[in-house]
Amino acid sequence: MSGLQCWDTSGRLVVDLGDYMVRHRGRITVKAPGGVNQFDVAMPGATASGSFAAITTTLMQTRIWGTSCYDGGVTVFFVPGTSFADTLTIDLYNFI
Repeated sequence: MSGLQCWDTSGRLVVDLGDYMVRHRGRITVKAPGGVNQFDVAMPGATASGSFAAITTTLMQTRIWGTSCYDGGVTVFFVPGTSFADTLTIDLYNFI
């Protein structure tokens, strides 16, 4: 079995991620425009029900971004509201 399992000091299983195997589908670097609260990025292989995206690096270290996958891409959200321009690296994963 692969995945992550953790037990507490009493021997009870408290974390079991063995059922959640993922495959890295790709990486893209995008320039996020300023003055928006969200924008879409086309990423082939992304699905609304079987993918997630992670922002792995940003040019501006203090920015807060979130993601949501849709069929064929990723919507990127600037969490506090309206964004400043930034450069983001996004990794896409699919559950297998």
